Amino acid sequence: MIRRTIFTGTAQRVIRALYRLNRWATANEIARWADNMSWNTAKSILLRFYRKKIVSTKIINGRRHWMIRRF
Repeated sequence: MIRRTIFTGTAQRVIRALYRLNRWATANEIARWADNMSWNTAKSILLRFYRKKIVSTKIINGRRHWMIRRF
């Protein structure tokens, strides 16, 4: 049986922002693209996605950047 993932509204906003950006971006920038969401909320969603292996992370110039993984 295939398990379907259902995302919350805020998680969907983060996913849309990641697809729109289509590059490495900070949590603050992703939050702005996700309809001016709080950066703290965006960061917690990104960490949850990282644990589920939905996003990749990379440190650029001492700051953590995120990008959606290609499946």
